[in-house]
Amino acid sequence: ALYVIDPYPYLGVGEASAVGFQAYMASAYEHASAAHARVQALCATGDPVDLQLRRIEDASAPEGILQAARDESADLVVVGSHGRSGLQRLMVGSVAARVVAQSPVPVLVARGHA
Repeated sequence: ALYVIDPYPYLGVGEASAVGFQAYMASAYEHASAAHARVQALCATGDPVDLQLRRIEDASAPEGILQAARDESADLVVVGSHGRSGLQRLMVGSVAARVVAQSPVPVLVARGHA
């Protein structure tokens, strides 16, 4: 289960704040831990699953996902999708769409709860 932490968004814009960076990273680590805990809980039900948790920092989500797939020699990438559309998708972009477009291996897109 991979969690990608985007680069700190405020470097190069005025003065970089060490406190702001630390707060950003602390929050990102909390989100990563929570996401990993949810995946662990799902894997704990049913048949045993060989789960490995991984976190990548300082990469965009699509770049991190694709790099991890290459590093692990993955046969399949499974990526979630929020199902955004219209203006929201244009503003936020689609990680899943970029992974699908750039992945050298098949990609399974799992749609989240509405």
